[in-house]
Amino acid sequence: MKSEITGSQFNILESLMHGVMVTDRKGHIIYCNPSHVKIFGYTKTEAKGMFIKTLYEDTNEKAFNNFYDKLKEEAPVQLNWHGIRKDNSRVWLDIRANIVKTDDGKPDGCVISLHIIEDKKRTRAQLEKNRAFAEAILETSVDAILSISENGEIIRSNAASTDLFGYSKEELTGKSVDVLIPPSFEDYAKMYLDRIKKKNGEKVSEKGLEINAMKKDGTEFPVELSLAEVTWNGQKIFTAIVKDMSKRRELERRIIEVGNEERRSIGRDLHDGLGQMLTGIRLLSENMVSKLRDKNMPEADGVKEIAEMVREADEYARELAHGMVVTELENKGLFKAIDNLCDRTEKTAGLTCTFTKDENLEINDFDIALHIFRIIQEAVNNAVKHSSANTIEIELSSNPHIRLAISDDGDDFDVNEEEFPGSGIQIMNYRAKVLGGHFEISRTDDNRTKVHCDFPTLEKK
Repeated sequence: MKSEITGSQFNILESLMHGVMVTDRKGHIIYCNPSHVKIFGYTKTEAKGMFIKTLYEDTNEKAFNNFYDKLKEEAPVQLNWHGIRKDNSRVWLDIRANIVKTDDGKPDGCVISLHIIEDKKRTRAQLEKNRAFAEAILETSVDAILSISENGEIIRSNAASTDLFGYSKEELTGKSVDVLIPPSFEDYAKMYLDRIKKKNGEKVSEKGLEINAMKKDGTEFPVELSLAEVTWNGQKIFTAIVKDMSKRRELERRIIEVGNEERRSIGRDLHDGLGQMLTGIRLLSENMVSKLRDKNMPEADGVKEIAEMVREADEYARELAHGMVVTELENKGLFKAIDNLCDRTEKTAGLTCTFTKDENLEINDFDIALHIFRIIQEAVNNAVKHSSANTIEIELSSNPHIRLAISDDGDDFDVNEEEFPGSGIQIMNYRAKVLGGHFEISRTDDNRTKVHCDFPTLEKK
């Protein structure tokens, strides 16, 4: 090599942290710096004159020749290569090479710099392994998993999402998450999003949120939603895991229907069987009292006391039967049963209880009507027992889905409590969900406690 390394250039090369070697036009080493010695383990004397191919592992002769071909074209070369140390161990290197020219511009050799990238390669391999593992989990999950941007745009979805919602991955990507929310839940979804925005930097983490979702064909169905927030490249990303609750709700519905039928059967037995027997015993006892008094026998008072106890037992049995079988609900329908509930509440509790209904609304299915009646009954009982209310207002409307509201002007209580003693909140919530609805208790602006239920559909599934 005709050109020589000057003193200042030599000092610079000697102090570099990365390896450097200079070769002649045939690829033999004429210079290497101390960092090069540390990388390969050969002393400067041992390395001098060595053909550079000796330092690199590549079973593909063509690849090595391409390396030189590019240099001959006087183009800078950058690639990753496995280097072979003096002890035959391997090390991953980032190679950058360029031609050195003579004063008259002719190629005279090559300068090659070397960076150890062993850790980088290992990290990249681990990342690839982790990515493949995460991808496998995502695609084999039985639950739908969606990644959603801060503005509500679906970024990606897994195979289970396609099975659940009926959209292909391509169809979901870029769409607003609103396409998966049924119209009956739009108000609730807006309220939920507003609540998220008010977290003021606190990360979102919701588990077991039960709502209704919508398939591509418009079918509504119940789901359990878990939502978590992560930050990626400065952007908020929400991961939603959606579990189909249709089969569970159907099973729960059937269990409740069986329970309701059993309650009705027991109630009828109490009313028609035990009740009639007690009535007969009471009449016989009263007749015996009359006969004993006609004979001026002192036992008359004792028999009268027995007759009175039988009468009380008869009334109690009939009350139990009435609680288990809402007779007016079976015979006259939901609206009449609610009217009667209001009348009884006014008489027994001494307050005002009103019922406003949509005259165009029809609920003919007994099991559905019974769930709604029990929710109303429980809410009214809560207002009477726990809030010292003076007025209770019941509203049942359709617009277009069924909307039920029971409000009272009584004392407030902590509606955020998971379970308010004796209030039956969990039972009301459960009944609403069995019907595919949303249940909520809140305090209104006019200082009333309001039980609110939306039922997207009232057709049995």
